[in-house]
Amino acid sequence: MAWTSDVQTGVESGFPVGAENDEIEAVCLTSEVRIEDKKGRLVLVCVHLSLKISNRRENMAAVEILYWQEIPSQIRVKEGDEKVNMELDHRMQERIDEVATERGIVGSDEYIEAWHWEGPEERPGSAQEVADALKKELEDKFLSDS
Repeated sequence: MAWTSDVQTGVESGFPVGAENDEIEAVCLTSEVRIEDKKGRLVLVCVHLSLKISNRRENMAAVEILYWQEIPSQIRVKEGDEKVNMELDHRMQERIDEVATERGIVGSDEYIEAWHWEGPEERPGSAQEVADALKKELEDKFLSDS
């Protein structure tokens, strides 16, 4: 909490400074300070601060991505009770098939064993928002030269 006080005029100002994702609400903290001026007169300065910091967080969605080796194929996102499963563009599977053919592992156990889920990783937003954004991000990254 940062605050300033002008003893001569009795003007007080303050502004709360919270950590990221904190919400400032209201709790009272009151303190009194007794000060004498140079002439020996008592000056009473009251400082009253009202704030409450709660740990309200943005919605955070848990993301998992299904890869074949280094190429993504599907995403699954969960936030609260909302779940979204999404396949990436069909060109991703075409890319997987091309790479598997180039590497000579089509139809083999090695091909099957190359599928794996990665995550979960948290991202801010609802499950649908995160899934839509991630789908675009992955397709832009992996299909940009197609």
